[in-house]
Amino acid sequence: MKSDAATGRTALPALARDLQKILSCFDFGFIMKNRPVLTITQMRVLAFFNDCDVIHVSDISRKLDMSIQSINNLIARLEGTGYVQRSANACDRRLTDIRLTDAGRASMESFQRFHMQHLQALVNGLGDNDRARLTRCLDEAARIIEKAVQAAHTARKGAAAPVRRQRLRS
Repeated sequence: MKSDAATGRTALPALARDLQKILSCFDFGFIMKNRPVLTITQMRVLAFFNDCDVIHVSDISRKLDMSIQSINNLIARLEGTGYVQRSANACDRRLTDIRLTDAGRASMESFQRFHMQHLQALVNGLGDNDRARLTRCLDEAARIIEKAVQAAHTARKGAAAPVRRQRLRS
């Protein structure tokens, strides 16, 4: 019988192919046509603005598990597209406020509108049973992936924890 690790290694290529099949259904190239080319990480940063008007470099660093320097470079590139702007925080000099510009907000809203239209077109071709089944499957997949991400994050933190050495008594 194969170990879980061996089974995981053989299942990984199939999982990657299936995820690629799913993602290929979304024509991101067309969605981003006539817009600056953004990386997935830059898109993730812009998505943070769905929940708030101002974010901080340190918050992005923590949420994406990236260094402050990497986040500063990422924000600099987003500033170059005209999508975000930085400013000093009025209450705490250690913080840098990041805000979505009008151009950034318009682009994100346009992307989201097109994305929703594209999704609507995809599910319109499904019957009620298939639509309900797809929703259940995606809910379950999201739950499993969130659990895996949390486990990986916990494992990384555990591996990064300093090892305390006990002093030997003579």
